[in-house]
Amino acid sequence: MIYNGSKLIKKKTEVNAFLTEFKNKASKTGIVLIRRDKNELAKLGLTKLEFDKEILSLTHKNYCRGPEPDKDFPGEIWIFGKNIDYDEYYVKLKISKKNVPCVSPSIPQSILFIIR
Repeated sequence: MIYNGSKLIKKKTEVNAFLTEFKNKASKTGIVLIRRDKNELAKLGLTKLEFDKEILSLTHKNYCRGPEPDKDFPGEIWIFGKNIDYDEYYVKLKISKKNVPCVSPSIPQSILFIIR
């Protein structure tokens, strides 16, 4: 189980199950980047291929929270944190209704609490 202090967040197996499903679907359909004004992909200095590799390297150790309702589209999102070139980013991952893996990268407004 993954804990934030004494509070149960999610079972490690549930996080791994989501990541496995996400990565399996990504290998078949690719990853769709949700483009928004606040997306920070350009600031990362990564190509789409390099960014996809970063996403596919996520593990339960990068888990922050979720699943939680997506405020913009139907379905749920899972939030993971990642340090890239000494900067902290978070990504919202979801599998869309059409079974397409989607991501939305951003710089957090406050420090992420990543469960280790």
